[in-house]
Amino acid sequence: MKYVENTLSIVFVGDFNRKYINFDWLSKNVFKESSIEMGVSIQDEQATISYGVDDIIIIPNQKKIVFQIKGMNDNKLEHFSECVCSFLNNIPERLISAYGINSNYTEEDTLLISKEIDSLDSQKGLVRNGFNLLGMTSRRQIEKKDIIYNISISTNTNMTSISINEDYQGIKENPKINKETFIKHFERTKEIIESFGFIMEESEDE
Repeated sequence: MKYVENTLSIVFVGDFNRKYINFDWLSKNVFKESSIEMGVSIQDEQATISYGVDDIIIIPNQKKIVFQIKGMNDNKLEHFSECVCSFLNNIPERLISAYGINSNYTEEDTLLISKEIDSLDSQKGLVRNGFNLLGMTSRRQIEKKDIIYNISISTNTNMTSISINEDYQGIKENPKINKETFIKHFERTKEIIESFGFIMEESEDE
């Protein structure tokens, strides 16, 4: 099982004043430089604005702010952590009500998940009636040491994908985020993935 590049993100949910999501404020207080790329995507007639510098993308709106990293190595993770920390240090307390850390993983071998699917009574009934299962998605919510994990496992005929979200609710003060936060996230997701019976492969630095 491999980490899917560009899927590490941290999402802050809250009621954000426009001040904290505009270009000038983000360039000065988070990116700390003026040369920023701006992107616009439109889906279902809704426009989404993003700002980026090198390996960092921020997607801000008044309900949530998403930080994403492009690529993965030690220096990029350090820069990513610094931008997130700068954001948290420059906004008032109590703006954030929840946050989540997300990452995705993929595996071309579907044998482990296929065995689990084949053992389901519902699958046996489908096979008896001549149906072929082309894909399946299952979801789990688990907890360990007061951390809630939302896990989605999708499989088709040639690939298994796992998405893991660490869910932190009821935030009373700005969380303390640093590089170690994301290193620990990867350690915990590795434990989850290996609990499913997969072998976690190390990511290659760029």
